[in-house]
Amino acid sequence: MNKLLYLLIFIFISNILYCQTISGKVSDSSIGITFNVPNNWKGQQIPQGYIFVSDIEKGFILVTPHNFKTIDEIVENANMGINENNGTVLSLSDKLEINENSVAGIFKGFLEGQAAISFAKSLMSPFGGGVAVFVFVESENYSEKYKEFVNEICNSLKFSEPVRSSLENELEQILNNCRLTYMNNYNSGYGSGGIQDKIIIDLCEQGYFNYYDESQVVMNADDVSGYSSGNKNNTGNWNVIARGDQGTLILNFDDGNIAEYNLTFEGEKTFLNGNRFFRTYKDSNVEGTQPDCF
Repeated sequence: MNKLLYLLIFIFISNILYCQTISGKVSDSSIGITFNVPNNWKGQQIPQGYIFVSDIEKGFILVTPHNFKTIDEIVENANMGINENNGTVLSLSDKLEINENSVAGIFKGFLEGQAAISFAKSLMSPFGGGVAVFVFVESENYSEKYKEFVNEICNSLKFSEPVRSSLENELEQILNNCRLTYMNNYNSGYGSGGIQDKIIIDLCEQGYFNYYDESQVVMNADDVSGYSSGNKNNTGNWNVIARGDQGTLILNFDDGNIAEYNLTFEGEKTFLNGNRFFRTYKDSNVEGTQPDCF
């Protein structure tokens, strides 16, 4: 789960108390799923899927699609646990429950600095990808009934062929064979150097992407000069999804990591999670701005 996910989750949890909520049965043709919401739980759709809270029970439930291709990929990801930069670290605490089409496990650690336990179950869809269901509860309040809530959702879950929305088709057309470039320079002042951020994402029509992190730390002090460069080159598969009128770019890296970016546009300007990226294509006449797509 990406690093901004938990912040977004807590924002939506607050909104659930005041906005129209979802309960009963959920049907989402864009993901290709239907499932039943457990009694006394209510929720909202978010860019990452669906989130549910209860006036009676503690914690929250997250239902989110995944793009893993095999059970082995899910197992590998589960063994890595959840490790974010915001005080969230949960590690697998027991042996995984592995079946033909699902993987489940209990994770213990900290969520936003609070001791927490999560039971998670990931299912494979016959149409590709699948769905993961998580429950997160403070450690002192966790019991087996929270595992039952997750299993209740999973047992009711039915898959169908996803139907792409007009927004998803439009976004895919915009981003096919496109280079997205982010640049930001920060100078610490007084001649001491700074940081030069440069990230390039090539989105190719065949469904793969190239990701280049060319960020540099520049040093220019009295006794030290030079730079260090990230030079991180990564590849994987990309996709766009829409939740209502919000488009999201998903990068599935070959090493198992997943990055999600909320897409917004202002005229010809493109923003990923609020950061401006320059968008160029193969017909660009500026050297070095054409996407590396075959």
